[in-house]
Amino acid sequence: MSRDYKNIKKNKKETQPKNSGNLFSFLIGVVLGIFVTSAFFFNYSENTYSKKPELDIATSDKQENRKPETTRPEIEFEFPTILEKREISKIPEKKYNEPEIIVNENKSYEIYILQVGSFKSYKSADALKAKLAFSGLISYIEKKDIIGKGISYRVLVGPYEDEKNLKKARKILSNNNVKSVTFKQTIESKSM
Repeated sequence: MSRDYKNIKKNKKETQPKNSGNLFSFLIGVVLGIFVTSAFFFNYSENTYSKKPELDIATSDKQENRKPETTRPEIEFEFPTILEKREISKIPEKKYNEPEIIVNENKSYEIYILQVGSFKSYKSADALKAKLAFSGLISYIEKKDIIGKGISYRVLVGPYEDEKNLKKARKILSNNNVKSVTFKQTIESKSM
């Protein structure tokens, strides 16, 4: 049989008035606040009333009996005279040689970029990039929006200017069982 513990009355001995500790600390705070405020007020008011006002007659007599104040000697500063004596020399301007502009004919050179993978999720592309980093290749992720297919993340290695470095990168990729596609790009530098 279940028993209802909600309606059981507690003994009167066990109950204590609520917040009795809070009331006691509040009263102590009020008493301390009144004490500090009154001490400050009486200390300040005693200083203001302890000064005795002097009568006008007494002050006029004292002023007549005083000796005239001695005048202070004028202080002369040396820096205006120093500046007048100093000659200012003009700072010579530095002459710089004008850089020679080398005008080149239109040059074109080829670079090679390896595409290692294309993924729908960034996590997959980042995982392949990390795998390539452990193998010693520096790669980067390029985000492309392909019409009709959506966004893809391409993992690219390169660019390489010479075929010798390209062959080394292909060998490292083949040792790690990673297939790649090579893109050849021609870059033209135009002189101005």
